Amino acid sequence: MQQTIITTDDPLMVMTEITAASRLSRWTIIRKVKAGTFPMPLRLSEGRIGWRKSDFDAWKNGLTTGAAQ
Repeated sequence: MQQTIITTDDPLMVMTEITAASRLSRWTIIRKVKAGTFPMPLRLSEGRIGWRKSDFDAWKNGLTTGAAQ
């Protein structure tokens, strides 16, 4: 099993935080991850995933930039 080292410099966001911040449903996020249009989550434990805040922020900023064009 591959282990990922998580540092405290980059906070993690869990699914409830991601759905609130993105205003997307849980299932829409899962579909977007599978389609490659949303950052890949990290497995925190069995049945629990999270995202680096910096990855989410980069995705969100990409949407803002893309929408302006």
